[in-house]
Formats: sequence, C-alpha cells, structure tokens
Amino acid sequence: MKGINKLVLEVRPDDEYFEKALLFLKPAANEKPQHEINDGADKLLKRVKEKHDKKKKHSILTAFLLWASGASFMWIIMLLIQHVF
Repeated sequence: MKGINKLVLEVRPDDEYFEKALLFLKPAANEKPQHEINDGADKLLKRVKEKHDKKKKHSILTAFLLWASGASFMWIIMLLIQHVF
C-alpha cells in the first residue's frame, strides 16, 4: 500500500456472505461530512450487489439457453432417425 496515512471506512453490511468491507477513502473525502461518506459507501455496496445479481441472472439464463438448445438438437436428431428408419 502506498503511503502511511490512509483513511479507511469499515462497513458491516447485512449480508449472509460478507462480514465487512474496507473502503479506502480519497483524500478529498476527509473534508466531507460523515453522513455523506456513509451514504456514498451504502450506494457503492448496493451497486456492487446489483452488478453481482445481474451477472447471476445472466448465468442462469445462459445455462437455460444451453440446455434448451441441447434438448432441441436431440429432438431434431430423434426426428431424423425416425424418418430414416
């Protein structure tokens, strides 16, 4: 870590997976009121959670689409086999 004097905000989110988050504040944040810094930390953690939830939804959709395409492919193969024989 560069420098010795770093302002660190420890956030304890109400989350089943994470105990705490450490946020390193920019030097300009030292001039802000505490409630603004706390609000900024809450907004940041919400954005991180939303991004994670969005990725999670995409991975479920991708898995479903892969399964559906595989099932469709097998259905076509079965139809072709029945038509040939």
